[in-house]
Amino acid sequence: MAADPDDDTLAAPDTAVAGSAHHPVLDRRYEILGLLGSGGMGNVYKARDLELDEIIALKVLRPELVGAPGAIDRFRREVKLARRITHPNVGRVFDIGEHGGDKIITMALIDGEALSTVLARERLVIARAVEIASGICAGVGAAHAAGVVHRDLKPDNVMIEKGGAVIVMDFGIARAAAASDAARSFAGLVGTPAYMAPEQVDDRAAIDTRADIYAFGVMLYEMLTGELPWRGDSVIAVAAARLLHPPPDPRSARADLPPALAAIVLRCMAKSPDDRFSNMQDVVSVLAGLTMPAESPGAKAMLHASPAIDVLPHVGVRRVAVLPFRNRGAPEEEHVADGLTEDLIDLLSAGRKLRVTSRGVVMKYKGIERDPREIGRELDVNVVVEGSVRRAPGSFLITARLVSVADGFQLWARRFKGVEVDMLALNDEVAQAVAEALAVDLDAEKRGAVADLEAADLYLRGRAAFRRFLVEESDEDATSLFEKALARTPNDPRIIAAYVMARVQIGRATGSRDTSQPTSFAQLASGLQAQAEVALRAAPTLADAHVALGYLTFQMGDEVAAMTSLRRGVLLAPNSADAHDVLGRILSEADRKEGLRHLQTAITLEPGLDKARVALARHHYLAGDRDLATSTLESSDKHMFPIRARLCLWSRDRELAKELLSGDLGNPSPTRSVSVGFLELIAGGGKLDLSSVSPPAASISPRLNAFFSQIRAEIACVGSDYPRAIEEIVAGERGALFDIAWLTRCPLLAPLQNEPEVIAARARMEARVSRIVAAYVTPFE
Repeated sequence: MAADPDDDTLAAPDTAVAGSAHHPVLDRRYEILGLLGSGGMGNVYKARDLELDEIIALKVLRPELVGAPGAIDRFRREVKLARRITHPNVGRVFDIGEHGGDKIITMALIDGEALSTVLARERLVIARAVEIASGICAGVGAAHAAGVVHRDLKPDNVMIEKGGAVIVMDFGIARAAAASDAARSFAGLVGTPAYMAPEQVDDRAAIDTRADIYAFGVMLYEMLTGELPWRGDSVIAVAAARLLHPPPDPRSARADLPPALAAIVLRCMAKSPDDRFSNMQDVVSVLAGLTMPAESPGAKAMLHASPAIDVLPHVGVRRVAVLPFRNRGAPEEEHVADGLTEDLIDLLSAGRKLRVTSRGVVMKYKGIERDPREIGRELDVNVVVEGSVRRAPGSFLITARLVSVADGFQLWARRFKGVEVDMLALNDEVAQAVAEALAVDLDAEKRGAVADLEAADLYLRGRAAFRRFLVEESDEDATSLFEKALARTPNDPRIIAAYVMARVQIGRATGSRDTSQPTSFAQLASGLQAQAEVALRAAPTLADAHVALGYLTFQMGDEVAAMTSLRRGVLLAPNSADAHDVLGRILSEADRKEGLRHLQTAITLEPGLDKARVALARHHYLAGDRDLATSTLESSDKHMFPIRARLCLWSRDRELAKELLSGDLGNPSPTRSVSVGFLELIAGGGKLDLSSVSPPAASISPRLNAFFSQIRAEIACVGSDYPRAIEEIVAGERGALFDIAWLTRCPLLAPLQNEPEVIAARARMEARVSRIVAAYVTPFE
């Protein structure tokens, strides 16, 4: 059983002998230094061979793979075969052994990253894809010459060293796994359905080297196009598709591919083994004879930039969940434990090879006593971080441990002690320890302590209050807490960034929260922008500052600047739900499909972020799927009256309007009043004064002003006042309106599409959208 992190002894788990720095030791020889990855056959660790004093990779096989009678003997035989392969493009396998009930395989450690990680980050230019493919062919060809068939060739099993060399891994292991009845997962076979040859899918008896050639063809297709040739809603659909259809031409997904290269892909993926290349050496020869096309810098930029923002989980990275830290201090210190949990999640999100479960997902486990491995399995992560916080006068203590979900290994358990004012700096140490245990580097710079204890406490309280505002529409004023913190430490970039983000979101409608001293939005924005830039000069890699600046410039009507800042924020902190939300809204309004992905990511990261859900419902409605739009709103826990009223306005559904008016109208607010007006207008019993559909123009942001222009245009259309509707569209477009999806697809605007003023406004919007998209895909220097 793993140690209790609140126990002073912090004992090592029963499954291993304690090594240095709390590292477990297997078989009294292999000291586990960190988790490298997790796959279908088990966890792979970075380890030190204490007998030879060498750093190696160690794979702990899943129990179900080796539990059947004779399974370990099969693995030994296959490992002996794999050791025959001596080639620079093949990873060396050293030995197979046992530790307690665990079976382990030791192999050479490759200093690099999996091809799957590379493909998750970028679509390769043609020359680089062919270069990698040639290395794969050479390694697999050497294995075939030694009498070894891989059987599970896929990007996860190909490593790209830092110097660019290509190394194929896991020869022999897949065959041994396939022989274990306990391991059979689909059609009696072990393998990855996306890369399986047809003869593997329909369970033919003879599986030979040509199955690897097929899998190579699928990989080459993916490297060249950025997508898989076979897709489906289930594992069975994906695996069976290749039995029913011929392989797709990769040129359908990437038109600039040379015909000769496309022909290689198609021949490798032929349904019949007899129609494929007979051996890998033939593939190598054909690849070597290709003439590579010249690729312009612009084409390379387009190929590399957009996929880099994708943060959805990928195989080949370490998936981590930080469970809510327990508060071991006074009840009023609960915000400290919650704040440090969120802070640690943010810090770990800077690791490029980490996928960290968001705060919005893990907080549902707060206060629940359960086996962390069970929670980890529910969250589909490799490792779980859990711990506690104890704050006492003058001192501070964080205890934490890192547990592998698959095999229960406790990678480390440590106590971090400091003075109260160091609590955020102490969290940096926790993050660095987690990163080291996962064998990754954090991109974020180490932060110093907040100079003032009360300022640090106000900062954590403010973060908690702001989070409640976002997901619960709390009335608690986070901005005043940040302002008090800044009064004590005016130059701390973390507090500045948090204040700017809260101020622009909580107070985005008006320039001043003090109605007795109104301030224009332009005055407010200028001051906030200057503060955000101060934070960035002090901490250029602070993701929160980039996201805050992006949200601010979005409200100011500068979507190109917003796009640049938000992209930097996502690259630095892939778990930023706020960044994905705004990116999603910008791209959705620009009528780009990438907007849907960012909105879905934002909701996945923060399920309570209803502003993203509203944008997603709007996207579905304008795409013509009203049922999906409705179900998107129904999945929210909070009342979505305003957006339901607006969609009702778009459809002119009188019965729905009456139904909504008879239900819960939500809390009194200006938004509710306008929404009720929508419904009464559609129901036929009311009128709506267009002049009332906007606060004073001087105090609202350009973004919000453009939104009200849209609303007034829609109301004018319902009343058949088309000249006024056109006037509002043109006025909005002259300001911050670039919503080409709304202009071209909102049903209320259909009668206006051929009007000259609307055509001209649409052309100007399209030019603006082109600049936005260019900012989205242009790579950073």
